[in-house]
Amino acid sequence: LALGLKHLQSLRELDLARCSLKDEALRALAPGLAQLAKLDRLDLSVNSFGIDGAAALAEEAFKGCSSLKALDLSGCSLPSPAVVALCPGLGHLLKLEVLI
Repeated sequence: LALGLKHLQSLRELDLARCSLKDEALRALAPGLAQLAKLDRLDLSVNSFGIDGAAALAEEAFKGCSSLKALDLSGCSLPSPAVVALCPGLGHLLKLEVLI
């Protein structure tokens, strides 16, 4: 999936809910997610990542997702350090309207 994302430049919605994604998976996916400039909705709900996965999203993935309007992180039980790691990346999501 990580390698294929760069070929899906027109993708608008990506649902990765309940995929058992952990930190390692998000680090692998982050470069591909950064290529999805037209992505409107990203659902990562009910996954088990922590600070490393959150940092990968913030430091790499979110920089390329300028069109993202909805981000679902519900049910991820993010520890406080992961939330702190995620926050700087939210500044790249200028069109974000829904954060769950």
